[in-house]
Amino acid sequence: MRALHQRVTRRAARSGIVVACLCLASAADLHGAILRLQLDEPSGSFQPGENLDVLITMSGLNQAEAAGFQAFLSFDSSELVFLGGSYLPEPFGLGILDPIVANGQEIDLAAGINVILGQPPTTQDAPVATLTFQATVEICLPDITFRNEMPPTQITDMFGNMITPFNTRNITPVADCNSNQIDDGCDITDGTSLDTNGNGIPDECECPGDIDGDGMVGITDFLSVLGLWGPCAVPCPPTCAPDVDGDCIVGINDFLIVLGNWGPC
Repeated sequence: MRALHQRVTRRAARSGIVVACLCLASAADLHGAILRLQLDEPSGSFQPGENLDVLITMSGLNQAEAAGFQAFLSFDSSELVFLGGSYLPEPFGLGILDPIVANGQEIDLAAGINVILGQPPTTQDAPVATLTFQATVEICLPDITFRNEMPPTQITDMFGNMITPFNTRNITPVADCNSNQIDDGCDITDGTSLDTNGNGIPDECECPGDIDGDGMVGITDFLSVLGLWGPCAVPCPPTCAPDVDGDCIVGINDFLIVLGNWGPC
């Protein structure tokens, strides 16, 4: 990493960028800066051959002015192939480690403001880079994480100091209503949870009979069942909300579920 540090610093100096320095922080601000990995378009699962985009986003700067970042990642090559990546033109318009490539299972990134073009430091939350992978097996949440390096992953100010306190966040479930640390969409896809009404929410997280979603099973839910009594229209689900038991027929079973759960959820 010492060689990487020197190489990036030399490249920054030649290109007129002040920031993308790979040095340890000496600043002692009280801002909770974060670099986070997140899926661009969350999915219940990814099939072999399907592409997925991962964003690196910056947040929590408050009044601290960020002028660059560096990030060191690893991914599971047994389930993913790295296809490529790019830096966002804002807020950091000058890629330092560019192009973004994978070295085995590792990816290094560094970018900063383009001083020559007059790009200023920023205090705003923003995506800073996007990475594209392809799944080679069926997966739920892709195994892509920040790895330990020295100098570390960081966001830097105009003087090359790390903005502190600083944290990283790996990919987490977008929705996890049952608190099992698995995305709800994955629970539904792999059969861990049922979704009889097809609304993308595991049934155990819902209130059976609360058709209108107001947190109470009552007269409006009862009337919904009566109003759509009989076979559901196609496609079913998700076009038949009063079909509480998910058999695509609004009938006596749905009526009994509403009566059995009458009252607040």
